[in-house]
Amino acid sequence: MVMVNTNATGVWGRNAAARQQLVRELVEHSGVIVNRKQVLAFIESTGRTINDVSWLLNGKQFRASRGQYTLQPLLASDGASAAEPTTASNVA
Repeated sequence: MVMVNTNATGVWGRNAAARQQLVRELVEHSGVIVNRKQVLAFIESTGRTINDVSWLLNGKQFRASRGQYTLQPLLASDGASAAEPTTASNVA
């Protein structure tokens, strides 16, 4: 079970519960570091739209590198260990 940091200020915005659920599912699906292609495949497989993740893809605080995003700031410190470890296979 992935735990999110509900106290993260300024990141959840509107519809916080839906965004927190999306982050939990995305971390379980792809890990803590994801690329744009993984995010798009995730939303397609779950029936979501690009509008559901635009806050993540456009948020500068989530950029890990070009085309890669980190979900670590959104995770609770004790829940980070429950997330899939970051490996080269889920980053590439």
